[in-house]
Amino acid sequence: MTKFLITTLALFSMATLSLNAHATLINFDGTSTVGNDSVLAPYFGGSSTVLSISLNFEIATGQKVNESVGSNSASGEITWNDGQERIFTIDSYYLISKSNNGFISFNFNGFGPDINGKNMDDFILRVDIGENPFTSNLLFSDALIGKNVTNRAGISNGNSMSFRTFGESEGNITVAVPVPASIYLFGLGVIILSLRKRHNRVSPL
Repeated sequence: MTKFLITTLALFSMATLSLNAHATLINFDGTSTVGNDSVLAPYFGGSSTVLSISLNFEIATGQKVNESVGSNSASGEITWNDGQERIFTIDSYYLISKSNNGFISFNFNGFGPDINGKNMDDFILRVDIGENPFTSNLLFSDALIGKNVTNRAGISNGNSMSFRTFGESEGNITVAVPVPASIYLFGLGVIILSLRKRHNRVSPL
């Protein structure tokens, strides 16, 4: 009986954690082409270098565009080849800016390679949602889908930092669909009933 109760409590705790998962996963996969810029081109190896971008970050489920977004964890990589493989590794992000002409910008922080004394510290995903983000009631999970995206990079050189815009940017933003809480509860119920029947079969008369 004790084992049955412990198992039931453990399963209930797992379901409770699932019900309390209040984050929606956002993913961006795409490419950006380095433009003919005096800072970007030398760092990335030329004006035609293509960056492959894959990043993931979380937005609070139900959060609207007109609400504030704090710093949060993120993951992903930006890779390119300038004669050797380069990787910028992402570890966090925050909403850096909004503008009333429809743009919102996410700043992804991480660690990039040192190339000739310069380093990439920030990567910015700039999305045109098509309406004023200060007054928009759209959910972030809806506002980002199918929108035009441009990218910028923060390149540091000693104590100075230059933010530069890439040339062509292509990619897709997708939103992970959360599993309904009812699925977890249904599964929990089935498991509990199965354990209860097994317990009854092995119990002495």
